[in-house]
Amino acid sequence: MKDIEKVQTAVAYIERNLSKDITLKELGNLTNYSAYHFHRMFQAVVGDPIGVYIRKRRIAKSKDDLINTDKKVIEIALNRNFKSQDTFTRAFKKLYGVTPGEFKRSKSRTEMDMPTLSDSEAEKLFQPRIVYKEEFAVVGIQTLVSFNDIDLSFQNSSAGRIQKMQNDFFSKQIFDIPHRINPQLFITGGIGCGDYGLTMACAEVENIDQIPPGMVGRMIPSNTYAVFTFKGNTSPEKIGPPELAPMYSYAYDVWLKDSDYQVIDSFSFELWDMSSASEKYCKAELYIPIKLRGETAL
Repeated sequence: MKDIEKVQTAVAYIERNLSKDITLKELGNLTNYSAYHFHRMFQAVVGDPIGVYIRKRRIAKSKDDLINTDKKVIEIALNRNFKSQDTFTRAFKKLYGVTPGEFKRSKSRTEMDMPTLSDSEAEKLFQPRIVYKEEFAVVGIQTLVSFNDIDLSFQNSSAGRIQKMQNDFFSKQIFDIPHRINPQLFITGGIGCGDYGLTMACAEVENIDQIPPGMVGRMIPSNTYAVFTFKGNTSPEKIGPPELAPMYSYAYDVWLKDSDYQVIDSFSFELWDMSSASEKYCKAELYIPIKLRGETAL
């Protein structure tokens, strides 16, 4: 099954079950990808994390309910699997700029546009190079999040915890790490662990003999990587999933599909070069661990 078809299968499942709780484990069972890689592939293809997409679809359906039925707002909220009217109202206003009650009275209509991807443009921008990288050491902070919760339950703080972890690390904690190999390189990465994902903000170091309190050291094994380059016209801290989505989409849904390689379950990461960063420029490289199809990973 092609990657895009796997996403379409997941989207169809989501549409049929918008009134129910949906977990990433359920969606992962529809594909042959690990939960970690499917979560990233979905975001790359669609442009939103799975949970954000589900919330938008629930709100879009509730918008139709507001227009076409006489149901009360609280009834619509509960039917669309929002935990309370307040939660629904906040989510609705964030997306449309008005409350459900205001929308119902005005009967106004707002369309949601999903991002599109031009494969030919992406190919020119993101054509990768294949590199072999020896084992290396990193020190930083990490968090383990459940794929059954991340971005799917809008009552938890998984996404916010990851963002805060990265911001705190790169603005303060990274400077406490001794023996950094290149102080201008920042690393964000992760690896799937069954139903969980380990997310890390870190720096490459000479060794892991000295680890500051509250941090961890990891040895990243030798791997072959497909390396994709991203260049933005703003500062690194302003770059988020929407800006990176075309690169991830091309990497996972286009290039890998047509190449002789497949992803392996190892540490994948983004390498941010801060030496050239400014308010109007940033550069990052996405390292995806790969092997030749049919080859046994070391």
